[in-house]
Amino acid sequence: MANALEHEVKLGAGDEFHLPDLTGVVEGATTVTLPERRLEAVYYDTADLRLARWGVSVRFRWEDDDEERGRWTVKLPDDDGDGGGDGALRRRESTFALPRHPVPDEVSSLVRAYVRSASLTPVAHLATRRQRLELRDATGNRLGEVADDEVSVRQDDHVAASFREIEVEVDERTPPSVLDAVVGQLREAGAGAPDPTPKVVRALGRPAAAPPEVVPVALDDDATAADLVRAALAADLTKLLTHDPRLRRSRHPDDLRKARVAMRRLRSDLRSFAPLLRPEAKELRRELGWIRRQLGTKGYLSHVATLVGSAFVDEFVAVHMTWGAVNELSTLTGYHALIDQTDHPVLRDMLAAVIKDERRHFAFYRAQARLRLQRSARARTVTRWAMENLWAPVGTGVRPQEETDFVIVTLFGDEDGAERLEDIDDTIRDLPGFEDATLLRHARLDAMKRMPPTRATGLGSDRALER
Repeated sequence: MANALEHEVKLGAGDEFHLPDLTGVVEGATTVTLPERRLEAVYYDTADLRLARWGVSVRFRWEDDDEERGRWTVKLPDDDGDGGGDGALRRRESTFALPRHPVPDEVSSLVRAYVRSASLTPVAHLATRRQRLELRDATGNRLGEVADDEVSVRQDDHVAASFREIEVEVDERTPPSVLDAVVGQLREAGAGAPDPTPKVVRALGRPAAAPPEVVPVALDDDATAADLVRAALAADLTKLLTHDPRLRRSRHPDDLRKARVAMRRLRSDLRSFAPLLRPEAKELRRELGWIRRQLGTKGYLSHVATLVGSAFVDEFVAVHMTWGAVNELSTLTGYHALIDQTDHPVLRDMLAAVIKDERRHFAFYRAQARLRLQRSARARTVTRWAMENLWAPVGTGVRPQEETDFVIVTLFGDEDGAERLEDIDDTIRDLPGFEDATLLRHARLDAMKRMPPTRATGLGSDRALER
């Protein structure tokens, strides 16, 4: 699989349009005419065109009637969106040198979140006659390419429609001013306004341009509780669908973290809105929890830390601030868990007030920790080692170990408690050097192993308060 970022502007063009001479479009620019290409592409989608409606495409394309040398390409909207308001289309594309039949698993897996239980079948067949100009700078380095595409939409054995478009694609390192200058000159020569509509969407027409199954919900002053629930769940699901193919494509720790955070937010909202949702939402939340735990078992990073004696003193502040951030966040999370376990109105009010202070403390420690970890690789190494080898939950060393374990198991021993601690680990993973940390998860497991089963059974909030 080969991955690349596609950054292009599409412009419409009529039969009378002629490509202008782009030599000198920016200072020192030259052009080279490249060989003409004749391309055949079959696009795949579900029956209801889910991929097209999400801005995703899957195609098999070959050249000069040589289907055996064809390539599969999956295009996904870039992390920053389809464009920045300049008419540009930015997409991440993954290319596979695999046979056309059947649709390879490597291809279908990238779009599984969108396709789900549906099937990918051919939905459009496009034939393109492409004339090309390569743009080069004063030193002969490539800046990009201008393609003049005459596209025929084939249906059975005849041409059902045709259109012409000009594509300007620039390399990742090309300055934005080059793209602006080229588009400007093409417009002056008679090309249409930039239009980010992909070829397959133009070929399929209005059904492919329809909104996806999940769309953002706009809220105003008259929004109802149902509107708020729909808005939150739509935002959660959109993030989850967006991050799933990125994780499958790159398996980068940052993509893993984002996918898990998206899963956590969706599960959290399903829990918060449970009284307003259908009963099956509870089962959905449980299944999402299983998926999230599977994501958590993937070790995409291995962190090898070494500690030089003097380094610990030099990087003490980074350790102290990270240590404080974990302690403050775990403490306020414990108070939240205790609120859920008690009906005492005075205690609930007291804990809510304390939580406000703890949040301010946590915000300070986290900001200071992030600052020091960002600017020093040694600080990241030392701090990570210290947190994994020296840190222990709040109360350890002050009270007997069995009492600390008792509190941990009482507040976090069930499934909801495990999720709360997983949320803390997710937050800590935002710190530089902690992308795959599982501090609280392991602290909980260790406490449960040490806790006698008879003491871990039937614990309630009253017992926790007494301790």
